[in-house]
Amino acid sequence: MKTLKELNLKWWYRLLKVVYTVSFLIFISIVFWVSWDKTTPKKIVDNDKTLLVCDSGKTYTSKQLKFDFANSSLGTFLKNQEFNQLCGYKNIDNQNKFSDWESFNAQYEKHYKIDFKYKKVGNRTITVIYFGISLLLFVIGFEIFRRLFYYVVLGSLRPKK
Repeated sequence: MKTLKELNLKWWYRLLKVVYTVSFLIFISIVFWVSWDKTTPKKIVDNDKTLLVCDSGKTYTSKQLKFDFANSSLGTFLKNQEFNQLCGYKNIDNQNKFSDWESFNAQYEKHYKIDFKYKKVGNRTITVIYFGISLLLFVIGFEIFRRLFYYVVLGSLRPKK
């Protein structure tokens, strides 16, 4: 075998071309999905501008609280108690027996609200650049693989047709 025409007569070569094409499309789809997912603009909580506002009017920033509003669970009982204490409300002692449902529920009351502010992160231009660079690298990589295959099978990097 010295030419591509002779190679195209082999069933295994035609099958290999189909596998090559399908794998190329799968890799490109993965690259597109990853670049899209990682760089697409998203709305996230802005810790620098989000405030804890007490019923009494006092406000606290995330830096003052040493609390990350963007990555923390706000529904925890301990944070509720901590925020209530900051706002000047005493928590009910858990050692006491609750005489009625109202005193039990009082420990879960919030005497504050969180004023969330959001910011956008990510950029469509970066998405296109990442995808373009990744696509170029994959095309070059697949072409190198194809040329090495020709060199091994046909003895030339650029075989005759």
